[in-house]
Amino acid sequence: MMRQYEMIDLGLLHHFLGLGVLQIDTCIFLHHKKYAKTLLEKFGLKDCKSVATPLAVNEKLSKVDESDLAYETLGVSWASIKQSSVALSTAQAEYISATEATAQAIWLRFVLSNFGEEQAEPTQLLCDNTSAIATSKNPVHHHKTRHINRRFHFIRDALQDGEIDLLYCKTEEQVADIFTKALARDHFEFLKKAHT
Repeated sequence: MMRQYEMIDLGLLHHFLGLGVLQIDTCIFLHHKKYAKTLLEKFGLKDCKSVATPLAVNEKLSKVDESDLAYETLGVSWASIKQSSVALSTAQAEYISATEATAQAIWLRFVLSNFGEEQAEPTQLLCDNTSAIATSKNPVHHHKTRHINRRFHFIRDALQDGEIDLLYCKTEEQVADIFTKALARDHFEFLKKAHT
């Protein structure tokens, strides 16, 4: 790249846009260690006990508790969101998420091609919902997808053009669950070790 673009080699990257960067032989690890410490200090939790998993497994959340309602301060923007929201099924939500991931994959492919790193094979996207995969691979208009905005259906074109490949991934092996679900410690450790 230095032949094509004017640049200076500053050595290994350690920080980028607020992210910490740790480079080892097998992978590049991104972290928010500094940001997390700042948050802990801000909320007076710097000396709290650590836990084995990020979310409590048996925590019961309630619509009504002693805290103030989060949307009371939002006024009009919350009202409009509440009125325009439509309940989506899990498959529809997964389909929309896969489409958003497709947009990111296409953008990254474009950036890489500008650097002369053309990607010939499709970018693999993993999804744990077979209905969402079937919907994206079947161009027939389903009655279940009528509530999904048309702009999300471009995933079908990306599949046909060979830009992405949407693959099934068992729920038990879905690494993203580490960040989104309250997992038991053994499952959390399994996902953490399986992909490091």
